[in-house]
Amino acid sequence: MIAMKQGGFVMAQGRVTISDVALAAGVSVSTVSRALSRPGRVNAETAKRIRLIADELGYRNETVEPFSRDQPSGLIAAFVADLRNPLFSDIAHSIQHECLRNGYGLMIVDTEEGNVLERKLASLTLPHADGFAFLSSRVSDATIRKVAQAKPVLMVNRTVRGLQSVIADGTKGIGEAVDLLEGLGHREITYLAGPEASWSESTRWQALYAKCSSSRIRLRRIDGSAPTGKGGANAVDAFLGNPTTAVFAYNDLMAIGFINELRERGVDVPGSVSVIGFDGIELGSLISPALTSVATPWREMGRQSAKLLIDQVRHRSVGISRPVVLPTRLLVRETCAPAK
Repeated sequence: MIAMKQGGFVMAQGRVTISDVALAAGVSVSTVSRALSRPGRVNAETAKRIRLIADELGYRNETVEPFSRDQPSGLIAAFVADLRNPLFSDIAHSIQHECLRNGYGLMIVDTEEGNVLERKLASLTLPHADGFAFLSSRVSDATIRKVAQAKPVLMVNRTVRGLQSVIADGTKGIGEAVDLLEGLGHREITYLAGPEASWSESTRWQALYAKCSSSRIRLRRIDGSAPTGKGGANAVDAFLGNPTTAVFAYNDLMAIGFINELRERGVDVPGSVSVIGFDGIELGSLISPALTSVATPWREMGRQSAKLLIDQVRHRSVGISRPVVLPTRLLVRETCAPAK
């Protein structure tokens, strides 16, 4: 029971409950719950007034009703493989804009290229988001499907049977890259491979292998490098042990690290070695020489991914359609030259 006093409220007897706060504030219990646990979903002045009343009554936040898995949170969770890679920042930025346009917030989860960490973070995040976007996920299909049993899931840059996805088709861009090198007289290419658990690694290698085979270009592969600048630099020793006139890297960060390490050792790019990356990140245009790269429309992928996922969350999706496929294209810059 609540008794009035000048300047506020005091409890006459018993423990303060959320219903007491709602009665004193003249609002519903659900409004009090939102004001204390998710104030962004309540009018700012109303939330402030409720918090003041709760403090005056001696109400403690730990008595707020626990989160219900069925209760919408207004949040979309985006799992990204590595936020240090600018492409994931670009796509997360695009997803956030689309979420905001539709009245949703975005929770970004960096899995640091680790499938064990990704599984743990997915479990921790599951109760707190209405839908999940997995960007270049490294976990198994079974793990993804387990999440999808509880919440809507959208795959980005990867396919999982039975789930909606948005992917890039590297075939066109990789074909253009090989054609460029072939036209410059290159008859051998080294591929700097990416993470074994990466879906993109498999599709890029297959497209490159098929194109080189049809063009009768010798292709060798260097495994075991991280998809980072350091990973690219670490591949230089293996490359110099059996060099080729051209190199195609799993992504731009590897290509940039590879180029920098070659230059440190006195190897000229593109004079001695031509290098092509994959992703088309802005950083590639800022280095010298500027990096030739197969570009993916990451921002458009982010926009479409967020839209499709929100449609699922709002139950507007009609079944699971085929993957949304966006094309790649070759950005010709300065790291390719005629073979010597």
